[in-house]
Amino acid sequence: MNSSPKISSQNSDTVSVDLTIGEVQYLIDCMWSQTRHDSQALAFRNNINDVELERRLSHTVADHSALNS
Repeated sequence: MNSSPKISSQNSDTVSVDLTIGEVQYLIDCMWSQTRHDSQALAFRNNINDVELERRLSHTVADHSALNS
């Protein structure tokens, strides 16, 4: 990308970042390339649910595909 990504803050815990579908798919692929142990350790360290994050990212890709087909 040539332009800076848009980042906006909804509150102290959330931000919105404009990503392409390819970038979202890349993040999902990175998550899947981790061992289950490593993924859980990273999720714990960052205080997130990795399974829920992957589900949300996957739904974003699926919703985009449905809208553009």
